[in-house]
Amino acid sequence: MTPSNDRPGRLARRGAGVSACLLALVAGIALWEGDRNEAGRAAGPDVAVTVAPPTSPSTTAVADPSTCRNSYNASCGPFRWQPAPPAVPIEVRVRLEPASPRVGQAVTFNVEVRRERGAARPVLVESGDGGVPEPDSQLGCPQPGERARYGPWDLPADRPFEYSVRYTWVYRAPGTYTARFSFGDWACGMYAPAYPGGGEASVLVSVPG
Repeated sequence: MTPSNDRPGRLARRGAGVSACLLALVAGIALWEGDRNEAGRAAGPDVAVTVAPPTSPSTTAVADPSTCRNSYNASCGPFRWQPAPPAVPIEVRVRLEPASPRVGQAVTFNVEVRRERGAARPVLVESGDGGVPEPDSQLGCPQPGERARYGPWDLPADRPFEYSVRYTWVYRAPGTYTARFSFGDWACGMYAPAYPGGGEASVLVSVPG
């Protein structure tokens, strides 16, 4: 039998078909890779997530509020007065001796201070001519050796405060002067309550020429 001359042509056509299939496959893979890269860029960069370890519950001791009234237990928190100290006025009186001093003569101001509760201290003393009269005594504040207090405390029982002091001054020129004596609140002692309030008294001093 005489071999057909068409065999090489068929082989060539078959090879061309295979090559076309391979090219299509490669193009498809490239297209798929491009789509995947675009999706990755759209999603943004990778984000690292850090998970914190669980925290342990606080073990700080807290006292029962019902047991913290007038307490010495540090777990009751900072010391405070409850209720807060109310405002208490201060009564101040002053009497001048002699009533009509001469130039160069010593003048005495007898000052009396009274308050229903809470201590008081001088906050302003002036002679009227720019001077400051001198007291014959100073208020002393004892510091009791108490245990540290914590939490809310009741206010102490009412105790009137009374204080008398003499101030002296010498006027060097004739004239009319107004001497003033002002007193304000004083929390005397480690745990003395501070009662808001104040008081003042003044006296007119006439020094003849």
